[in-house]
Amino acid sequence: MRIDGVGIDFGTTNSAVSVALADGTVRVARFPAFGDFLSYYRSVIFFEPPEAGRAVPGVKAGPEGMEAYIAGEEGRLMQSLKSFLPSKLVTRTQVYNRAYALEDILGAFLKRMRAAAERELGPLGHHAVVGRPVRFVKDADDDDHPDALAIERLQKAFAFAGFTEIELAPEPVAAALAYEAAHVAAGRSSVVLVGDFGGGTSDFSVMEVGAERRVLSTAGVPLAGDRFDARIVQHVVAPRLGMGTHYRRGRLAGDKPIEVPRWIYKNLERWHHLSFLRATETMHLLREIADGSDAPDRIQMLMSLVRENLGFHLYRSVERTKVALSSETSTRLVFDHADVCISAPVTRADFEGWIAPELSQIEAGIEESLTSAGLDARDVDRVFLTGGTAFVPAVRRIFEARFGAARLSGGNELTSVVYGLAEVARRQRVTAAQAQPG
Repeated sequence: MRIDGVGIDFGTTNSAVSVALADGTVRVARFPAFGDFLSYYRSVIFFEPPEAGRAVPGVKAGPEGMEAYIAGEEGRLMQSLKSFLPSKLVTRTQVYNRAYALEDILGAFLKRMRAAAERELGPLGHHAVVGRPVRFVKDADDDDHPDALAIERLQKAFAFAGFTEIELAPEPVAAALAYEAAHVAAGRSSVVLVGDFGGGTSDFSVMEVGAERRVLSTAGVPLAGDRFDARIVQHVVAPRLGMGTHYRRGRLAGDKPIEVPRWIYKNLERWHHLSFLRATETMHLLREIADGSDAPDRIQMLMSLVRENLGFHLYRSVERTKVALSSETSTRLVFDHADVCISAPVTRADFEGWIAPELSQIEAGIEESLTSAGLDARDVDRVFLTGGTAFVPAVRRIFEARFGAARLSGGNELTSVVYGLAEVARRQRVTAAQAQPG
């Protein structure tokens, strides 16, 4: 099986690996997970405590890391690693008794994903085409140009995993090539607008595919599924864990009540920041708040959530709620782990109200992509939506209102980008071969 190119989609929530084969097909790696095989590799890494006499903790990643965490094994789970790439605020973190640079953690994850993919696909070599968002998400305290730092870190992390030569390709452009392969007949051309919704970014590309292939524009906004999850946490979970309640620093009746700091719940909204609340000084503050709280049961649940490292379990409950609202007009968020019990109704109407600011930004991203391409909505032949957030009814309505439901299509929402990345790699190889003398 000769491999003509390797594509890697390193995502905030899920990642994937594909190869372009000499027979013209693309094969996407499948990974064993929970007794099944999945075409994606969950973007998590799990550090086990160091064995006796060793300073280095053990490492599991992807489905293996998830299984260890869910089984209750002792260790530290990290997720949403991609979100840290452009942040100057995050450089190193302490894992047990050892400090790791962000690039080392990312490299350890990629190395294990590579090994898992090679068990099915064979050796992947040292060159790969890697997807990137149109714009990386930056923290509020970072500068306005985070891409250079993110790209530098990506290159170091992939080199750690054995990919010493990587080419970066915009993820919505790769998705457009996947659409072309599946839907555009030979000799025909079509103008397609791609909406690629990941965990951290929503990216758009207008591209002519088929007989003529041109990227007409790209645009992106720094929000997607994770931000939608955060709204559910903000409005449903956080109030039941004490947000908006008050406490007294002393036990004297005359002490003035103080609102529980809002920054605690901001960390709760961002999955990859939840572990920050386990810092010694933060746990000390939470104990002080619990002692003087007017809602001690809620603060105790918050402390249990942090102390027991239940962020991943909470994430799954929130995600299930969001998914249910794609097909139902109402549901319940149910979370019951350790001493943390939450059961609350959630309606689609409320959810759509909470995410209204994000929907407006998505609309602005679509408008930017059309304006940059010099096109009107009438000039677009097809709209191809990919990524989990594409199933959110309010998101689909934006496209239906602009382009009409008949022009919308989708499919392979979790693998279309990685499929297209392998096609990019194949074409790079062909171009390079044609450029060789003789």
